[in-house]
Amino acid sequence: MLVGAAVVAAVVASLLAWSGPRDSIPTPDADATPAQVVRAYVSAVAARDFDTVNAIDARQDSDLGRFSRPMYVTDLELSGNQMVGREAYVRFTADYHHSGGTLDDGQEWGYVLKRGADGLWHITEP
Repeated sequence: MLVGAAVVAAVVASLLAWSGPRDSIPTPDADATPAQVVRAYVSAVAARDFDTVNAIDARQDSDLGRFSRPMYVTDLELSGNQMVGREAYVRFTADYHHSGGTLDDGQEWGYVLKRGADGLWHITEP
């Protein structure tokens, strides 16, 4: 019985360690460019820093938590940036992980960002 409890405890401890943040990424301030916000967002997703992810991501139903398994990217290369007033579109290529096969590595993709009432840039559309 004690062995079984020890195994369960080890599994729970491993799961909690895996699901926790791997690094803390600062939330960009009002002086950050849209491209800097996208870089911070991508870094925060990869680091599982969901406090920063959720502070940047204003899309409906996008609240990520400890046990979320979101798509993340590596080898991010920015390929363009358009700004019109309080809206920006940041394009990039990357290697995509956990995309469900919807994105191929190296494919161009991007985010629409809008400046919020708080003065910060927030992702509003994929």
